[in-house]
Amino acid sequence: MASAEDPGTLRLFVAIRPPEEVLRAVTRRCRELSQELAPARWVKPQQLHLTLLFLGEVASEARGEIEDRLASGLSSAARFDLGLVGGGTFPPSRPARVAWIGVDEPAPVVALHRRVVRCLGRQGSGPFTPHLTVARPRRPWPRSAVARFEAAVRGSIGPRWTVEEVALVRSRLEPTGARHDTLRRYSLG
Repeated sequence: MASAEDPGTLRLFVAIRPPEEVLRAVTRRCRELSQELAPARWVKPQQLHLTLLFLGEVASEARGEIEDRLASGLSSAARFDLGLVGGGTFPPSRPARVAWIGVDEPAPVVALHRRVVRCLGRQGSGPFTPHLTVARPRRPWPRSAVARFEAAVRGSIGPRWTVEEVALVRSRLEPTGARHDTLRRYSLG
């Protein structure tokens, strides 16, 4: 069954996509948890990403301008090294609706987020916490499940890598979950 997407709009976001070896490490770390902490919708490895800015539904004809602004705004952005470490849940200190893995050095990701917001002329929607969403519990997890998740993702996860590019991604909501298609990649540096 196809999604009920308006053909005149695109659901877009800007993201960092970790390399395959990092995605494999995340998958290994979460595999056991997916049995213990069910029921939850665990994000498929090919869908894992760090969102820099969610644009939401935009008019299809705006795509070219968005691509041009990103190309201009990101061409002078510096590359940086990044690693995944630890994790938590949203909302904090309450039953969890989203489980995520964090980054070891948030400052360069936050700076890149601000650059994307600026070059697209958008407003930030509150505090930005760099993270990789790995699960969405079907019912909010209680504190005991949150503690189990946090213990399982403690420490480094996978190798550090150099963030060399950012992607403009289209998200299509389908009955089986979201499908993400990279529309364009932007090299940093």
